[in-house]
Amino acid sequence: MEKRVIRQLEVNKLAVEAYFSTSLAISLVRETVVKCAKCVLLPVQGPDCEFSDPVLGRVLPILWETRIFINFGNTPITATVYVVADHEAGFPLILGMDTLLALGMNLSMNDISPMNPLYPIPGECRPILSTGLITSMASEKWFHDDPDAVAINYNGPPTIYDPVTKTTIKIIGKASYPLPRNPTFCILIAEIPAYLVYGLDALTPKLKLKFPGATISWPQPAVMRGDRPRPHKRGPTCPTCGEGGHLKSQCAEHAQNEAANPKPIGIAHRIQHPNNDYTYFPST
Repeated sequence: MEKRVIRQLEVNKLAVEAYFSTSLAISLVRETVVKCAKCVLLPVQGPDCEFSDPVLGRVLPILWETRIFINFGNTPITATVYVVADHEAGFPLILGMDTLLALGMNLSMNDISPMNPLYPIPGECRPILSTGLITSMASEKWFHDDPDAVAINYNGPPTIYDPVTKTTIKIIGKASYPLPRNPTFCILIAEIPAYLVYGLDALTPKLKLKFPGATISWPQPAVMRGDRPRPHKRGPTCPTCGEGGHLKSQCAEHAQNEAANPKPIGIAHRIQHPNNDYTYFPST
């Protein structure tokens, strides 16, 4: 779970912790939350009694439908959310793409706004950008279709648990898939209906969730420069070597200079020898 996409929202004057998930098509809320907030519960019938996640493949039973007032980024909306049992959702409120788009969210990657289709588009195989998954994963079909994917040894667990949607995902293998910013990037091959899902390991720090009055972003890495001065240690600065943390009398470089070029003691007279060498004689 990523802390940057966890926000506290007010639902009917009740503070609720919400997770912003760009890989979930609908928005979910726990049964306890709507009952405490005294929301109006609308019955669901037929196919609306369950939701089949097109990304991870989990089927969620839907108890009711309700509407809640949400204000985020200076954008107040009335969102339709679906009520599930408390043990079915990893957060009290999970805002999916339906509510995020209603809030005016613009998904930005490298200052470009790509499409984020959660359902398959005939003739296209676009990747899904997910803030709900930490690790990127893809289907077995993607592995066979993409020539840049190279199988590598996988010694991890046979399944991975998604704590947001509480989904257990079966892992088939692992593939090396170099990215422009990460030539050693790897993707897990899993039994999922989605073709390719980029998790936060592939999206950050270039991903941004832009709302009319707020932006969720990740810190950019610092640029390392070779000519940057070394940080000084705490304490006095030695005038000989320029380093901090020790006195001149404690400096190893100063001791070496003293041994190589001993200084005279007291007042000295300089006498010139025939070979033009100068020798110092300390005064008595």
